[in-house]
Amino acid sequence: MAEEFEEPVRVVDIKHYLYCPRIVYFDRVARAEERVFSQQSKSLEEHERLEKLEKRRVGGFFYSGELVDAEKVFQLRLRSERLNLEGVLDCLLRLGKEAVPVDYKYMRSMRGRAWLDHRYQLTAYALLVEDKLDCVVRRGFIYYVPEDRVVEVSVDEGMKRYVKRLIKRVEYMMHGEELPPVRVPPSKCAGCGFFWICRRV
Repeated sequence: MAEEFEEPVRVVDIKHYLYCPRIVYFDRVARAEERVFSQQSKSLEEHERLEKLEKRRVGGFFYSGELVDAEKVFQLRLRSERLNLEGVLDCLLRLGKEAVPVDYKYMRSMRGRAWLDHRYQLTAYALLVEDKLDCVVRRGFIYYVPEDRVVEVSVDEGMKRYVKRLIKRVEYMMHGEELPPVRVPPSKCAGCGFFWICRRV
């Protein structure tokens, strides 16, 4: 039986941990106030617009031709006590026995490929979908909105095992309360909502 924790790890914690563990520390441990920039506010507005557009599109054809008849579920809240993980998936495509998670990103791709932290965030969603629907997720899509680019991501068992290890690392950080080192160069810190406090410690 899994150890009980007061708060589950969130899927976004997995993404943040891979980018820079300090984001998780200041958010989940120090409970510091995140300063939201105008770009982040615009992303929330764009998210609502995109979901309305997606509801008008036929099935999942936008992502893959064979998913034209797929059912779409938006803003799917997922939680697994077994994994100690929770998150809200932007869109789930369902066609027969196949379930395909879709995550929206309001930034540019890595020259046509998915960023590492985005791939493992999608894998975390895949684990939650599997737990909820008792299925096997083998792929997902990341939609990079500014480029209008869809990137397919294969989700294999090695990626799923790695995400399970990341969940344990985040749990350890949340309960060990040790300040982790900075993982990214200062040039990539400017847009972080916790930069104001991170540079002081």
